[in-house]
Amino acid sequence: MTKCINLLDDDGENQAVRMFLLLYGQPGLTVARMREHMESAGWPQVPEWATKPEAQGHLTKAGAQSWLRHLFALETPYVVIPPLSEADDNAVSLLSMAMTTKLRKMRAKGRAGWDSESCTQQRLSNLLRAAVEKGDTVDVANYCAFLLARDESILPRRTAEAGGWMEQLGFEVRQHDDMLRIVVDDCGNERESTLTERVLWDMLMAANAEFVSAPRAPAETDRHHEAVLRLEATQAALQAVIDAVLPANLRTPGAMDRMDAPWPEAARALWGARQDCAAAGAAV
Repeated sequence: MTKCINLLDDDGENQAVRMFLLLYGQPGLTVARMREHMESAGWPQVPEWATKPEAQGHLTKAGAQSWLRHLFALETPYVVIPPLSEADDNAVSLLSMAMTTKLRKMRAKGRAGWDSESCTQQRLSNLLRAAVEKGDTVDVANYCAFLLARDESILPRRTAEAGGWMEQLGFEVRQHDDMLRIVVDDCGNERESTLTERVLWDMLMAANAEFVSAPRAPAETDRHHEAVLRLEATQAALQAVIDAVLPANLRTPGAMDRMDAPWPEAARALWGARQDCAAAGAAV
């Protein structure tokens, strides 16, 4: 049988925190430390809940697992939905309230745009996977809800095989001896053979290896529709290098200073792109 504990007493402000300690507490965990933990977890309204005159809810202690039903929709933050008859119904109810609370907090910070045309299915899928990696169950549920509302499925993780990143940039890749021959598609036609750029195979493959891991590190910015992969900047940098016709004898950053323009700028762009890719991969 579920036991309900009324928090409407003279010490109601701290009673909610003490209940958390009772149900979830560990040795050495203080009321102050628990309050800090609750606030960092997104429940700042809980300590004040019991002091409100309109508060009608109770924290409940259910069974041996002892868990709280304490998540509220933001527009009615002082009402606790009573326990339902089925455990799975309770779980769905708690999740929906957590989702609503999180979304309203994000909107208050100016975050929106999942229903914008600029927010792609792939981007939402990437953000969902990032939330899975972080272990954020509420964000995972919200991204799933966005995709469901758009009648879209979760796309597979985008990966790039050897040369795949160059194909994404609009290049046709051909292997030529020990080099990589890149033919630029200019208005549907190949450039003259004398203008065909050649770049060292090992340098491009090194950059590509880092590029492959970069899509796993999507960065969520203030707005969903502005959330972009860092490798977009990398693509632009690599594009600048290829457009500048990186010479085949460039093997080390030190060679940049001994070259005539525009080679130094192009070379630094390539090395900067590789560093960006590495940083994005390290953020996974």
